[in-house]
Amino acid sequence: MGSLRRSPQAYRRSLCRNPNLELYWFDGDEALLHVINSGLIYPLDSLGLYIWFSLEEGIGVAQLVRDLVQRGSSEPEASLFVNQLVLLHDGKVLDEPDEIDQELPAWDEVPPYCECKEDAHYRVLDVGINISGISGKLLAELSSILAPCLVTQSLPANLQLRVQASGHSYCVIANDFCVADGVKGSNLLPLLLDGVRRYAYLHSRFMIAFHAAAIGRDNYRLLMPAASGSGKSTLSAGLMARGWCVYTDEVAVLNGRDFSLRPLPVGVGIKSASWSLVEGRVHSLRECPIHERRNGIRIRYLPVPTESAATQVLPATHLVFPNYQQGEATTLTPLSVVESLRHFQRSDYHIVSPLGREGMACFLDWLISIPRYAFTFGDLDAALDALESLG
Repeated sequence: MGSLRRSPQAYRRSLCRNPNLELYWFDGDEALLHVINSGLIYPLDSLGLYIWFSLEEGIGVAQLVRDLVQRGSSEPEASLFVNQLVLLHDGKVLDEPDEIDQELPAWDEVPPYCECKEDAHYRVLDVGINISGISGKLLAELSSILAPCLVTQSLPANLQLRVQASGHSYCVIANDFCVADGVKGSNLLPLLLDGVRRYAYLHSRFMIAFHAAAIGRDNYRLLMPAASGSGKSTLSAGLMARGWCVYTDEVAVLNGRDFSLRPLPVGVGIKSASWSLVEGRVHSLRECPIHERRNGIRIRYLPVPTESAATQVLPATHLVFPNYQQGEATTLTPLSVVESLRHFQRSDYHIVSPLGREGMACFLDWLISIPRYAFTFGDLDAALDALESLG
């Protein structure tokens, strides 16, 4: 096993027998195993560390399984756990984190650029976008949602989106590639907005993207990664009503090195379960049309007023993992770096390319540098007060 060196950032870095692996060992007997060539990161608890160090010392699988059984594990559980770590020890991949918006695989096949000679109407991250084929109320709503992204100077269009009617349904074409056919009218706006976000972040400069909301005020910027249904959009709408600026509601895109947030203020999507909560604070939500995602979830899109849209690229100052639980008390629980990585994996993230040793160290230093919390809430006003108290 390689030598351990103490880091001023409260972890020790260990080089493993396999040169494609490195271990970051934190106080409290937690660790992160980094697969260098793929960029994958695996959290290890104290038991995982014990197994890992034993494997590095050459102790066999059968002995380790017996040790775990003596500690109270069943033999099948012990065998599965040890063999998973053996696979990692041998450099095999267990399970990759899910990419953001995994329900939109067709957007990954869209050609990166089109031959459109027109200037873009909107800029989302680094992507110039034109949208055609829609009119009336739907066009007005889409224009309102994309207003913070309106182009103010000449910019080539990288993404040409066309909507074609076919009887009572629609076809959505992106750069001459059909991403969806037979789309119902009620599904059209969610498909367009989700696709615009997906295409834009995949074709823009960034280091890491999270399924997250991000919102800021003064010198404070909260990054809130969460799985769908955790309340991040509800919190974003509530804080926006209190004067906070919106960076994003769905995909948080972070630059490399300083991990600063890039604005992506493409509306705040409020699902039907949260309408009653948000309507009491944002009365205009009642006027927003009802749409439906293709999975059947009803949703309204709250436009982000231009004055409420973040414009500066700045680093997050707090990391908060929200979890709405009806009737629960509002609690902010500090998290270790390893616990934070577990939360990241539950909420989905996407690393654009392997971080490498230097990039991994920068990522950990960034995580260490900011406060990290698990945030459970059951009352919106109490939740908003708690988040504002962080700043």
